Amino acid sequence: MTRTIKSNMDSELYAEKGKTKMVSNLKTKAQFMQDMSIPFKLIKSGSTFTLQSDLFSETARKKDKLFTPQDLAFVNKVKNYIENSDINDLFYKNLYTESAIDYIQVSPKLKEGDVYENVYCIDLTAAYWRTAYLLGIINKNIYQLGENMSKPVRLASLGSLAKRKTIWDFDGKSYSRERVILSPHSNLWFAICKRVSDIMTKATIALGEDFYFYWVDGIYFRNTEANKDKVLKIFREFDYQSKPESIEWIKVEKKHFSVKKLDKEKDTVFSWEVGMTKTSKHEPLTKWIEEQELLELARTIVYGKKPSKK
Repeated sequence: MTRTIKSNMDSELYAEKGKTKMVSNLKTKAQFMQDMSIPFKLIKSGSTFTLQSDLFSETARKKDKLFTPQDLAFVNKVKNYIENSDINDLFYKNLYTESAIDYIQVSPKLKEGDVYENVYCIDLTAAYWRTAYLLGIINKNIYQLGENMSKPVRLASLGSLAKRKTIWDFDGKSYSRERVILSPHSNLWFAICKRVSDIMTKATIALGEDFYFYWVDGIYFRNTEANKDKVLKIFREFDYQSKPESIEWIKVEKKHFSVKKLDKEKDTVFSWEVGMTKTSKHEPLTKWIEEQELLELARTIVYGKKPSKK
């Protein structure tokens, strides 16, 4: 048996607190068949697990305490709209991958021990949802309905586009993990992420030496009126609204940096290793982003953490 694969399977099954009894029972049955050398397959798709074997065949789903029935109905509405449209045909010429997307960029000048004051932040408003509409992935009616939903629900409806199916196969002696199967709509999700990434990168270039970092859809920079105008001009150019945040300071440590917002009692900690400037060069953060967006956002996407709002 490959111990690593077995461990990964267990971690997926128990990634979240508050796991349902059904999922726990399914895992118990898988363990029983393993002990009895009975072949089976365990399939994970989002928060749903399916056990396939000659002895047992059943499906269990982790209970989602975050969403109401109304929330889930909206998520399904978005999913059904996209599945019944031909929107994928418009994106086949450009195949997007996560490695081409910089969810995060950090100025290389940030060094351990640095403290930056007089900082400003501007966030794109409903960045991913707005982008889905501007790219034609959702129509105006759904877009407007989504404006009345919470941000996690909107993200979940889009993140589900990139849902992945993972299959573990136990042949009676050892485990193997089959190739991860991506959703046929995953390119749409990455197209959304790429558009936001490109806009943030353009703002980064405009700021030059005054740029500190951006994290998904919020950009931090030296607080001057000229810098604010540069960022806002770019955001308006792409037809996005935004919201400002006044920042007291940024403190840089070796493995993270902290940001103190003027309207928050506690500072926000960003896990980041000094010297890493882009998401593509920082695997742990790439996974963190997935979890936050594809997230319980897309599946709990990313792996058992409470979804952040984008």
